[in-house]
Amino acid sequence: MSSSRALISEMELFFYSNIPFQLRVTFHHNWFRNCYSRLPSLRFGTGHIYNNVYENASLSGVHSRNGAQVLLEWNIFINSRWPVATKLYGSAEGFAVERNNIWGTWQPEITKTGNFTSPPYSYETEELAVVEKVVKAQAGNSNLFL
Repeated sequence: MSSSRALISEMELFFYSNIPFQLRVTFHHNWFRNCYSRLPSLRFGTGHIYNNVYENASLSGVHSRNGAQVLLEWNIFINSRWPVATKLYGSAEGFAVERNNIWGTWQPEITKTGNFTSPPYSYETEELAVVEKVVKAQAGNSNLFL
């Protein structure tokens, strides 16, 4: 089992000031398999997470905390505990908006609904019926992005 994968964070200075968050991250078409947590864990800032496959995440999948805003769309969670959480480990809560996800056995733990509902770019999503097939067919280190 692999451990934590991705902690995305800005300095806490932004959380306690009037300076607007600048951190913006997008995760799409990833296959997270046999991981522990932080797929990703986002503190502060905004995250757009779509068309991913999460398989056997033993502790948590996507974790929005410390005021982060996360938009989750068209993802598939297979045997993944706490697929999405906005309050874990005693940290300050984050926010999440979810639509068109398959949760599997575990349900999301969204304690605060966010207002990040549309990213500032155009994008196309795969339909849920093909997400797993497309992502798994293209996953791995054989893909080169230039």
